[in-house]
Amino acid sequence: FGEIIDRVVNRVRSDVAVVKLHETPSFERILLPTSGGPHAEFAAELIEPIAKAYGSKVTACFVLPEDADAQMEQDAHQWIDRTLRHVDLGDVDRLLIRSRSVPAGIARAGADFDLVAIGAAKTGLFQQLLFGEVPDLVGRYATTSVMLVKRRERLTKAWIRRVLS
Repeated sequence: FGEIIDRVVNRVRSDVAVVKLHETPSFERILLPTSGGPHAEFAAELIEPIAKAYGSKVTACFVLPEDADAQMEQDAHQWIDRTLRHVDLGDVDRLLIRSRSVPAGIARAGADFDLVAIGAAKTGLFQQLLFGEVPDLVGRYATTSVMLVKRRERLTKAWIRRVLS
Protein backbone atom coordinates (compact mmCIF):
# COMPACT_ATOMS: atom_id res chain seq x y z
CA PHE A 1 0.00 0.00 0.00
CA GLY A 2 2.94 2.33 0.40
CA GLU A 3 5.10 4.13 2.92
CA ILE A 4 2.68 7.00 3.64
CA ILE A 5 -0.19 4.63 4.44
CA ASP A 6 2.17 2.53 6.59
CA ARG A 7 3.06 5.60 8.66
CA VAL A 8 -0.56 6.64 9.11
CA VAL A 9 -1.71 3.15 10.09
CA ASN A 10 1.18 2.78 12.52
CA ARG A 11 0.31 5.99 14.39
CA VAL A 12 -3.46 5.99 14.38
CA ARG A 13 -5.29 5.22 17.63
CA SER A 14 -8.58 4.13 16.13
CA ASP A 15 -10.01 1.41 13.92
CA VAL A 16 -8.54 1.54 10.42
CA ALA A 17 -9.65 0.41 6.98
CA VAL A 18 -7.45 0.96 3.95
CA VAL A 19 -8.85 0.20 0.50
CA LYS A 20 -6.91 -0.33 -2.72
CA LEU A 21 -9.38 -0.17 -5.59
CA HIS A 22 -8.58 -2.14 -8.72
CA GLU A 23 -9.98 -0.72 -11.96
CA THR A 24 -13.70 0.07 -11.74
CA PRO A 25 -14.84 -0.96 -8.27
CA SER A 26 -17.55 -3.58 -8.10
CA PHE A 27 -18.74 -5.41 -5.04
CA GLU A 28 -20.80 -8.29 -6.43
CA ARG A 29 -18.48 -10.95 -5.00
CA ILE A 30 -16.56 -10.43 -1.75
CA LEU A 31 -13.93 -12.79 -0.32
CA LEU A 32 -13.50 -12.71 3.46
CA PRO A 33 -10.36 -14.61 4.53
CA THR A 34 -10.20 -15.52 8.20
CA SER A 35 -8.14 -17.29 10.79
CA GLY A 36 -10.64 -16.35 13.47
CA GLY A 37 -9.08 -13.22 14.94
CA PRO A 38 -10.69 -9.93 16.00
CA HIS A 39 -9.50 -8.11 12.88
CA ALA A 40 -11.27 -10.63 10.63
CA GLU A 41 -14.45 -10.12 12.68
CA PHE A 42 -14.01 -6.37 12.12
CA ALA A 43 -13.64 -6.97 8.37
CA ALA A 44 -16.91 -8.93 8.46
CA GLU A 45 -18.61 -6.02 10.25
CA LEU A 46 -17.36 -3.54 7.64
CA ILE A 47 -18.48 -5.55 4.63
CA GLU A 48 -21.97 -6.12 6.09
CA PRO A 49 -23.36 -2.75 4.88
CA ILE A 50 -21.53 -3.13 1.55
CA ALA A 51 -23.04 -6.57 1.01
CA LYS A 52 -26.52 -5.29 1.87
CA ALA A 53 -26.26 -2.18 -0.30
CA TYR A 54 -24.89 -3.99 -3.36
CA GLY A 55 -26.52 -7.40 -2.90
CA SER A 56 -23.04 -8.89 -2.71
CA LYS A 57 -22.35 -12.59 -2.47
CA VAL A 58 -19.85 -13.17 0.36
CA THR A 59 -17.50 -16.13 0.56
CA ALA A 60 -15.60 -16.72 3.80
CA CYS A 61 -12.37 -18.63 3.37
CA PHE A 62 -9.69 -20.28 5.44
CA VAL A 63 -6.27 -21.35 4.16
CA LEU A 64 -5.14 -24.85 5.10
CA PRO A 65 -1.86 -26.65 4.48
CA GLU A 66 -1.92 -28.82 1.38
CA ASP A 67 -1.86 -31.97 3.53
CA ALA A 68 -4.65 -30.89 5.92
CA ASP A 69 -6.74 -33.67 7.42
CA ALA A 70 -10.46 -33.83 8.25
CA GLN A 71 -9.90 -32.44 11.77
CA MET A 72 -8.11 -29.38 10.38
CA GLU A 73 -11.00 -28.83 7.96
CA GLN A 74 -13.49 -29.04 10.82
CA ASP A 75 -11.42 -26.54 12.83
CA ALA A 76 -11.35 -24.20 9.82
CA HIS A 77 -15.16 -24.24 9.63
CA GLN A 78 -15.30 -23.37 13.35
CA TRP A 79 -13.02 -20.38 12.78
CA ILE A 80 -15.25 -19.24 9.93
CA ASP A 81 -18.30 -19.61 12.22
CA ARG A 82 -16.57 -17.50 14.86
CA THR A 83 -15.82 -14.75 12.35
CA LEU A 84 -19.41 -14.62 11.13
CA ARG A 85 -21.18 -14.93 14.48
CA HIS A 86 -22.06 -11.22 14.91
CA VAL A 87 -22.94 -10.26 11.34
CA ASP A 88 -25.73 -10.88 8.86
CA LEU A 89 -24.11 -11.38 5.46
CA GLY A 90 -26.88 -13.49 4.02
CA ASP A 91 -26.10 -16.95 2.70
CA VAL A 92 -22.30 -17.03 3.01
CA ASP A 93 -20.38 -19.56 0.94
CA ARG A 94 -17.36 -21.24 2.48
CA LEU A 95 -14.09 -21.93 0.77
CA LEU A 96 -11.24 -24.00 2.18
CA ILE A 97 -8.07 -23.14 0.29
CA ARG A 98 -5.17 -25.59 0.26
CA SER A 99 -1.87 -23.84 -0.24
CA ARG A 100 1.75 -23.90 0.90
CA SER A 101 1.53 -20.12 1.31
CA VAL A 102 -1.34 -18.33 3.04
CA PRO A 103 -0.90 -15.02 1.15
CA ALA A 104 -0.51 -16.78 -2.20
CA GLY A 105 -3.59 -18.92 -1.56
CA ILE A 106 -5.69 -15.86 -0.72
CA ALA A 107 -4.34 -13.83 -3.64
CA ARG A 108 -5.04 -16.69 -6.09
CA ALA A 109 -8.57 -17.23 -4.76
CA GLY A 110 -9.16 -13.47 -4.66
CA ALA A 111 -8.73 -13.25 -8.43
CA ASP A 112 -12.28 -14.63 -8.76
CA PHE A 113 -13.76 -11.89 -6.54
CA ASP A 114 -14.35 -8.14 -6.77
CA LEU A 115 -13.10 -7.38 -3.26
CA VAL A 116 -10.92 -9.16 -0.73
CA ALA A 117 -11.64 -7.88 2.81
CA ILE A 118 -8.89 -9.05 5.14
CA GLY A 119 -8.15 -8.26 8.76
CA ALA A 120 -4.71 -7.59 10.20
CA ALA A 121 -2.71 -10.63 11.20
CA LYS A 122 -3.09 -11.79 14.79
CA THR A 123 0.61 -12.51 15.18
CA GLY A 124 2.95 -11.14 17.81
CA LEU A 125 3.82 -7.47 18.15
CA PHE A 126 7.24 -7.67 16.50
CA GLN A 127 5.97 -9.69 13.53
CA GLN A 128 2.99 -7.39 12.93
CA LEU A 129 4.29 -3.86 12.80
CA LEU A 130 1.42 -2.66 10.65
CA PHE A 131 -1.21 -5.04 9.31
CA GLY A 132 1.04 -8.11 9.42
CA GLU A 133 2.85 -10.06 6.75
CA VAL A 134 -0.10 -12.00 5.30
CA PRO A 135 -2.44 -8.99 4.76
CA ASP A 136 0.45 -6.87 3.45
CA LEU A 137 1.39 -9.50 0.86
CA VAL A 138 -2.23 -10.06 -0.16
CA GLY A 139 -2.66 -6.29 -0.56
CA ARG A 140 0.49 -6.07 -2.65
CA TYR A 141 -0.11 -9.02 -4.98
CA ALA A 142 -3.89 -9.36 -5.30
CA THR A 143 -5.26 -8.60 -8.75
CA THR A 144 -8.54 -7.29 -7.36
CA SER A 145 -9.64 -4.58 -4.93
CA VAL A 146 -8.46 -5.17 -1.36
CA MET A 147 -9.63 -3.76 1.96
CA LEU A 148 -7.22 -4.18 4.87
CA VAL A 149 -8.73 -3.57 8.31
CA LYS A 150 -7.39 -3.34 11.81
CA ARG A 151 -9.24 -3.01 15.07
CA ARG A 152 -7.95 -0.50 17.63
CA GLU A 153 -5.20 -1.79 19.90
CA ARG A 154 -4.83 -1.45 23.62
CA LEU A 155 -2.91 1.69 24.55
CA THR A 156 0.23 -0.10 25.81
CA LYS A 157 0.65 -2.15 22.66
CA ALA A 158 0.00 0.89 20.46
CA TRP A 159 2.60 2.94 22.37
CA ILE A 160 5.24 0.21 22.01
CA ARG A 161 4.51 -0.06 18.29
CA ARG A 162 4.92 3.71 17.84
CA VAL A 163 8.25 3.71 19.70
CA LEU A 164 9.57 0.86 17.55
CA SER A 165 8.63 2.45 14.24
